[in-house]
Amino acid sequence: MKYKTYNIEIDGSSLTPVGPTYTSDLTSRTYSKPFEDGVAAILDSVWARKVGRQVFDNFPKDKAVTILPRARPSGPFVPDVCNASAEPPKDGKPGAIFIDPQTWKPGSECNPAGSAGTNVDEVLLHELLHTYRQLSGHEQGDAFNVPPEKQYKTIEDFWAIVVTNVYMSEKGKTLLRRDHANYGALPPKWSTSTGFLSDADLLRWSLAILNQEEKLLKGIDSSIPATTPFNPFHMLLTDRQKYELRNDINKMAQDNNRPGPTP
Repeated sequence: MKYKTYNIEIDGSSLTPVGPTYTSDLTSRTYSKPFEDGVAAILDSVWARKVGRQVFDNFPKDKAVTILPRARPSGPFVPDVCNASAEPPKDGKPGAIFIDPQTWKPGSECNPAGSAGTNVDEVLLHELLHTYRQLSGHEQGDAFNVPPEKQYKTIEDFWAIVVTNVYMSEKGKTLLRRDHANYGALPPKWSTSTGFLSDADLLRWSLAILNQEEKLLKGIDSSIPATTPFNPFHMLLTDRQKYELRNDINKMAQDNNRPGPTP
C-alpha cells in the first residue's frame, strides 16, 4: 500500500496470513492488525509531529522507499531481534526499511522502562532518517566513536539519533538517546541544546551535519517552538558565527595538545 502522497510503499506480502491477523517471520507473534495498516498508523504518528512532517516533505521526490517486515531464517530466538535497518537502493530496487513493529511494544524486551528512543515511532523515524540520507546521496562513513559516552559509530548514526532526539523533545520527552552503543539515556549535561553544544566533539559534528542538511534542519527549526529544550540546530542557526569560532578554538587547542614528532 502507498503511504499518503509520498513515494513510500508498505509491503507486508511476505507475512503469513492467519485469519484476520498476520504472523511475523521474525518473532512468530501475531499482529492484532495487518502489517501494512499497522505501519501506516506508526507513520501517521510520525507525520503528525512537525519534525516528522519536515522529514517526509524533504524526501527526494524521484526516489522510492519500501517498508518491509524484518525477518530472519526460521530458528531459535536471537538477541539482535531488537533492531531495525535501512538499505540503500541497489540492483534496480528502491531503498528499503526493515522493521517488526511488534518487538517495540512498551514493556517488551526491546522497549523496557528507562530506555531511550525505543518507542516504535522513534525507531521508524531513525530508519527514515537513514533512508533520507541514502536517497539524497548524502550518506557518509566518517567514524564517530568516543567511549564511553559518545559511541555513535558513524556520522550517519549521529545524524539519525540527534534529529530523532529533537523529535522526542518536540513530543515533550526529556529522556533522550545517548548514542548508537545501546538505548541508554543521554546524560543530563547534554540533554539541552546549550549543554549538547558545550562538548567539543558534539559541536563539531553538529556543525558538520548542519552544513550538509541545512535545508531540512532550517525547516525543522522554523516549524517547532524556539523553546523546544533539545534542538542544538536552533542554537547553531541563531548564532552560527559564535559556534563556528568556538569550534575553531577547540580545534586549535586539540592540535596544540597533540604530541609533536619524535626527535
